[in-house]
Amino acid sequence: MVFTDSHAHPALDAFDSDREETLERAREAGMRYLLAIGSLARDIELTRGLAEKHPDVFYAAGLHPHDARDWSDGARESLEALLAHPRLLAVGEIGLDYHYNHSSPEKQREAFRDQIRLARERSL
Repeated sequence: MVFTDSHAHPALDAFDSDREETLERAREAGMRYLLAIGSLARDIELTRGLAEKHPDVFYAAGLHPHDARDWSDGARESLEALLAHPRLLAVGEIGLDYHYNHSSPEKQREAFRDQIRLARERSL
């Protein structure tokens, strides 16, 4: 059986000690492709690096709603630059999260709308 992991976070700190081994165990268990989710606010460089290093890893980039307070023209430009990368398949992880309210609902909606617009413009 062959699997695609459509939402993984291999760049999280929890994998610092065994990231490569974790990816290998996933392959041994039948994983054919993995979509690594990268956050502009935290781990996008490592996520992109994993996609560049491993032919079975692709990535998504976005600003999580918890970090929407950081959405700005600069964040938008950073995301736009990433969207041209050949290993990037999606804009994410994005959305709205009013449970924790790490960012205001207004700022979350602004970041979400802008990221959806960028994704639509590039058919992502």
